[in-house]
Amino acid sequence: MWCDNEPFLRVDSEYHKHGLTRMTFPPGVGDLNPVENVWAKLRKDLAIREFEDLKSNTVISTHQFKQRVSQLLTSYGCAKPGKKFSYLENLLRGMPKRLLRCEDKKYGICGQ
Repeated sequence: MWCDNEPFLRVDSEYHKHGLTRMTFPPGVGDLNPVENVWAKLRKDLAIREFEDLKSNTVISTHQFKQRVSQLLTSYGCAKPGKKFSYLENLLRGMPKRLLRCEDKKYGICGQ
């Protein structure tokens, strides 16, 4: 289990019960936390759709917004036509390289 030292994630006994080990990484190194990349992509994709809504003078409901978020998140797990891997698979496949880059930079900002 990778975590960034959040107190609520420090439950080693629970991890051990399920055969997991907690691994921590320095706070603020989002490159080592794949979910940070997913949130960044989601924010970007939502902003694009919001701009389209503004151009077309469209107002969506809270329910429609939740559906949009759900559809986007679901799409990240599906490979696009002509692609071998989904966004999420590519993100995880790239982690070994990210770890090496971060280590080389002494765990500063590592880039994508």
